[in-house]
Amino acid sequence: MPEERLKKTLTLLIAAATFMGSVIVFLAVEAGGRAADAARDSRLRGIDYLTFTGQELWNLEADKNRLASFRELEAMRQVEEAYRLYRPAAESAANRLAEERFAGALESLAASGGVFSSRYFDRATGRFDFLRHFADRIIEPSARILEDEDRDRSRAAFWGRKANVYTTSLTVLAVAVFLMSLALAIPAAIRLLFAATGLVLLAGLSGFCLVTRAEPLKIHSPEDIERFSRISARAFVLQGYGIAGNLDRALEEAGALQAEADALVQASPLYTAARALRASIRQAGGEAIFYRDGPGKASEAEIAEARAEYERVLEARPEDGQTWWSVAYGKFLSGRHAEALDALRRAARHLPEQELGLRLNEAVYLLYLGRKEESAAALRSASRRAVERRRGSDPVYFRTVIRNLGRLREIRPAEGLDELEESAKEAFLAVSEFGRAEPETVATSVGPLTFVEPVYDREGKIVELNERDVYPPMTPNVSYMFEHRSLTPGFKTHQKVYWRPPRQVFWREQVHLAKEETWSGKVDGRTAWTVDFPLPGAGRGLPAGLYRVELYVQGNLISRGEFLVRQ
Repeated sequence: MPEERLKKTLTLLIAAATFMGSVIVFLAVEAGGRAADAARDSRLRGIDYLTFTGQELWNLEADKNRLASFRELEAMRQVEEAYRLYRPAAESAANRLAEERFAGALESLAASGGVFSSRYFDRATGRFDFLRHFADRIIEPSARILEDEDRDRSRAAFWGRKANVYTTSLTVLAVAVFLMSLALAIPAAIRLLFAATGLVLLAGLSGFCLVTRAEPLKIHSPEDIERFSRISARAFVLQGYGIAGNLDRALEEAGALQAEADALVQASPLYTAARALRASIRQAGGEAIFYRDGPGKASEAEIAEARAEYERVLEARPEDGQTWWSVAYGKFLSGRHAEALDALRRAARHLPEQELGLRLNEAVYLLYLGRKEESAAALRSASRRAVERRRGSDPVYFRTVIRNLGRLREIRPAEGLDELEESAKEAFLAVSEFGRAEPETVATSVGPLTFVEPVYDREGKIVELNERDVYPPMTPNVSYMFEHRSLTPGFKTHQKVYWRPPRQVFWREQVHLAKEETWSGKVDGRTAWTVDFPLPGAGRGLPAGLYRVELYVQGNLISRGEFLVRQ
């Protein structure tokens, strides 16, 4: 009789297990379907991102053209205004008409919105905040799309994991049913063992499936993603202030952003990307203090806080190369150069597409470790990589490291720093203009740059050149002379100009003042060149500050000089 009850119990358990199998199949199909939907949504977000960025970059280029048109029209209007003011009234009617037409065209452009809205354009001064426009137009929407994509990817992984659990559960369930079915047919001596094993598997499986079913989906809310995107856009503007050397403005922006980032992390402590963003804001603030006030407790406190936050990010994402790079830079600013180099090389393992930027930074870190030969080798390696595998981001990496070398020369000098900066400038020109890792060796020699002021006669001919290196405010152009030897026709010559505004210690490259020529003059002689304001007009010219002019021949930095424009 007990044996009959056992068989009936086993039969009922097998029936229950069969029903449970149907439920698990339903759960597996549901989870698999949700995983597939989320994966599809994630892929669509990726397509949206590519479509959006492609379209908006074209729109941004159109905005740049509109800005250029505005500046050209304004310059022409000012020229006509100047002629009108200096000519007799009887002769200035045409100038007045032209001025009015230019003014009308300017008003039409300014009323067209977009980049000319009051958020980005100050009509009174004619100034554009293109940095903030780019942040609003590109950075914020891009961050939102990418975070939505990551959210969908997390959903796909969550439901895919559940589907895998249910599939595995079906296998275990099959084993449990097999053991209990076998218990019905085997001798009584071992029947209980098989039945008990099947029952234990069934009970454990039931609990495991219930726990899996109850597991909540932990992803960021749309509201958190919206806040993250807004903060990301403002963080981009913050970085722009730092790059431009506007350190007081950068610190002001960092302070405001830090509070918002703290609130976001407090509301969503598992939002790893928000933690990384908060760390980048704090480190940007520490960097601004470092370059404004020099190394000290104030900058180190901010950088240490950022480093602690980055370490928490790495606990969740140990293979995040960008975070390792940020850690490396923070340690470098703190003077922990060996640790910085180690972190930089860990970043390189995960960022093969950013090899150029990493190698350029490696050259800087090695120099500060006193390993000058290895530093020079790292720079040569970076240049060779840039020649072999060109990317659109290469100029950004070169200009960033050149800018930082110039700043470090003022804040934290090191033996060999000037030579590395000069080599980096030459390497950038050799790669971008000649497709070479290093500039071609030439026998050309150029003497010092002598800045002059031409004196004209009544016919407009130059009758005298007076040497001077200080010029009045808003000077439209500055001439300079140089003697040269063995300057072969066909050689490429480049003029680069750097500007240091009043009350600032850092130089900024002025790309719009650069000049490139294929030499067609004499091999030996004396030549005059000019630094020209690109859109001269009434009341317009070179901003006040100190200017450094560098002259390159075939990519070799061969001479330099400085002049001052007064306020």
